[in-house]
Amino acid sequence: MKGKMKQILISFAVLVIICILITVTFAQNVKDNSPETNDHKKMSELVLPITVKVAHTTQDEKFNYQNAGPTYNKETKDWFRILQQDPTAVCTLILAAITLLLVIASFKQVILFRKELILGKRPRLRVRNVVVRQPIHPRNQPEIFANGTLVSGQFYIDNIGGTDAYIIELGSWVIWNQKPLPMERPYEGKNGNYPLSTKLRLRPGESLPIVFLGDNFMGEEGNDILHGTGNWNLYVMGWIEFIDDLKIKRRTAFCRKYRASDHRFVAVDNEDYEHNN
Repeated sequence: MKGKMKQILISFAVLVIICILITVTFAQNVKDNSPETNDHKKMSELVLPITVKVAHTTQDEKFNYQNAGPTYNKETKDWFRILQQDPTAVCTLILAAITLLLVIASFKQVILFRKELILGKRPRLRVRNVVVRQPIHPRNQPEIFANGTLVSGQFYIDNIGGTDAYIIELGSWVIWNQKPLPMERPYEGKNGNYPLSTKLRLRPGESLPIVFLGDNFMGEEGNDILHGTGNWNLYVMGWIEFIDDLKIKRRTAFCRKYRASDHRFVAVDNEDYEHNN
């Protein structure tokens, strides 16, 4: 994008310089070839005696001159007459209008190019590396999903797109049950639960760590979840709402299921819960 902008600015500068050179050259030619200039040259070559005759102005003529209106007022500027008598001014105005049109066209082209770039390389947010940490206990260090503890952990948000993303709202929840994922997502209709004082800017290639904490205390089923028995499933799910440089609002949803066989979280194969707009 920076290379395109540089080319546009260089092209515009060259056009302005060309317009200035054309204006100066054309104006000089018009001035040299104008009848007034030729007459002045001819008159300068002639040396003739000149007799000056002073005519007395009567009082009535002076009154008519002072009250004749704008025709005899030297301060009044007749722009049409100026343009007729001075072709240089006409050329300057025309070139100024062309320059203004070039500026407007270049500005529109820059805006259009920027819009196409953002739409073609829009930001894309991805959630990765979901982990659950051991709960803090004053006497010992219990295992994850221990009875009477809150499930807490961390995940990362990556911008794998080509332009900046601005996160405006974020929500994450820890859900466990013995049933498949419901048709209606458990967080449907809820606001984000991650405090944001301002928009979080995420440039292409950048990552952002996010800490999450469950709302409910774990029960005795925590041991079954940890070892993959009892048909229990534990999910870390949520969504990320963000905008791009064109103020287009987008949302990324994620849902990661705990897999007891290797003690990792994996993405579920469900577009309602796992998608990137």
